[in-house]
Amino acid sequence: MDRSQARRALAALAITATVGVATTARAQDFEEGGQLYAVQNRKYVASHEFALSVGVVPNDAFYKGFTGTAAYTFHFNDFWAWEIASFTYSLNIKTGLRDELEKNFGVRPTKFPELQLFAGSNLVLKPLYGKMAWLNDSLLYGELYLTVGPAVSNWVNAGVFVGLNVGLGLRLYLSRAFSVKLEVRDYEYILASTFQDTQNVLFLQVGIALNIH
Repeated sequence: MDRSQARRALAALAITATVGVATTARAQDFEEGGQLYAVQNRKYVASHEFALSVGVVPNDAFYKGFTGTAAYTFHFNDFWAWEIASFTYSLNIKTGLRDELEKNFGVRPTKFPELQLFAGSNLVLKPLYGKMAWLNDSLLYGELYLTVGPAVSNWVNAGVFVGLNVGLGLRLYLSRAFSVKLEVRDYEYILASTFQDTQNVLFLQVGIALNIH
């Protein structure tokens, strides 16, 4: 074998070894959850979203609120949306502790402020989207999202409060047009007339949304 043939043989051997190492590395990345080079596009994409929800305001010791909410959200893209407006009414039920204070100790009802109406507008960030296997039979598509924005509320026996809220939500798509949502939001309010009295509200809700593309 002359010198040129030897060089060609060594080059061929080097190429073969390089391809083999690269193939092995890609296989190990796949088996061990390594880096992915392709991400599947979202199956469901919303533009206009109209949602109806029911929920609860559970954290006040003197009443529990059962809520109904209507909201409209515009989705700019896969990652950002604007919940332009949401309106919520709370139907409040007195607790046993409040009944006892009013009946046995003569505490006046005006001492108990109750959240009655609140509205807000929120920026929505949608960082996580994925699919899950349901009973190894079908796929569920969903997303995790964050909300933040201003809010205003009216309280019986207290007046108008303004504030901010932050929230976390989970959406599961039933079809291209419908999805269900589960949300938890925390509201921090301050009395608009004095900017002194504050109220904290924990808000949980579940709803169904109509998604128009």
